[in-house]
Amino acid sequence: MNIPQIEMNIFTTLKYQNKQFCFLEEHLTRLFDSLRWYKIKIPQIDFEAELKRLMKINRFLESRIRIVVSQNGELDIQCQKLAIDKTPRTIKIFAERRKNLGIYQHKCQNLPNVELNKQAKQDGFDDYLFIDEKERILETTFCNIFFVKDNEIFTPPSYLPILPGIMRVKILEQNNVSEREIFLNEISQFDEIFVTNAIHGRVEVKEIIMGV
Repeated sequence: MNIPQIEMNIFTTLKYQNKQFCFLEEHLTRLFDSLRWYKIKIPQIDFEAELKRLMKINRFLESRIRIVVSQNGELDIQCQKLAIDKTPRTIKIFAERRKNLGIYQHKCQNLPNVELNKQAKQDGFDDYLFIDEKERILETTFCNIFFVKDNEIFTPPSYLPILPGIMRVKILEQNNVSEREIFLNEISQFDEIFVTNAIHGRVEVKEIIMGV
């Protein structure tokens, strides 16, 4: 996959629901870690106060919020109405194997995930599933992935090139969840598969299309 060598814009996306910013502290911690990794200046503002101000101005009872910091340290906060989709997903294996690069552990607008997600929908399925050169399962364009077998939940380990999703971390705190490498040829062995992200939460996967 060709990564554009242009200005990095680091971001995090969270939701405002039930009069609270869901996991705001965790989102900011991850955002700041990514800014340090890219050696980008961290904006010195009260994020919670600014977000509350924006919710009041926009009169949002619920919102999808994207906090973006450009390579020169400029801050942009984008707010829109919250739309949650729990429809079971059909995902397809992406043909190109992902390399083990640290960039995938950070949310960066310059990665082609948005375009790939749009392409998946144009082709009649919901998302792409990335695997690496050893055919280890990684993640989708917007979600971490989990596999269930005999009521035990497994997810790809954090040392692989995947995003440390906020919902992923929360699920890993449960007693019946563990990390392990999961290979493409193992998929049929599991009882259930689901994906997670900060906006939609947990969403079932109804089909993985193996063709490339």
